[in-house]
Formats: sequence, C-alpha cells, structure tokens
Amino acid sequence: MKKTMCGIAAILCCLAAGAQNQTRQDRLTDHVYYFASDTLNGRKAGSADAARVADYIAGQYEAAGLVPFFEEGWFDPFEVSYPRPDVGYKNAVGVIKGSDPKLQDEYIVLGAHYDHLGV
Repeated sequence: MKKTMCGIAAILCCLAAGAQNQTRQDRLTDHVYYFASDTLNGRKAGSADAARVADYIAGQYEAAGLVPFFEEGWFDPFEVSYPRPDVGYKNAVGVIKGSDPKLQDEYIVLGAHYDHLGV
C-alpha cells in the first residue's frame, strides 16, 4: 500500500465541503482568523485551547469526506519528555482514499501542526 505524507498549514480551505458560497480565499481567511483568535490563547501545546483546535481540524476533515487514519479515530496521542512530560499532546490525522479502481489501495495522509507557544 502506498502512502503519501503531506504536512498542512491551511489546506483545509481546499477541502471545505460545506462552504460552496465562499471563495477559497474566504475559507482560508476564516480558518486563519479562527486559529489566530484571542479566544484560543495562542494554542499552547498540550492545552485545552490546542485540543479545541484539534477537534476543529477533525471536524473539518470529516466535513470534507476524509476518514480517520487510526482505528481509534482522528487523533494520535503522544508524550514528550520536554518541556512538560505531564501534558497530553495529540496529532490530528486524516486520510483521502483513492477512488479510482486502480488507485483504491493508495491514499493521501494529512496531518496538522496546529499548536503553538501560547501567550
């Protein structure tokens, strides 16, 4: 099975299924304003605000027709020894499966780097 790994910044704007009345630029602007909003307090890694963004990304993936990469769902939880080993971190990972009969065993994996330093 072939896998193509793609890191994303704002690829969500290209995937939005429920935003037919918006241009790609409008969708991108909406996503950027959400990620940069003061209510998310800088999306500090491992924080509840970063978890809200992860849920947002998973919801956008689902709305666009992606499927979770993991059997357990959208998230890959992990721990780090620095700076805070006591905090839970997670990556949001979705898959676009091949739809052509010749490509049905190939897929694209999308991961999102969404956390930051906080305020």
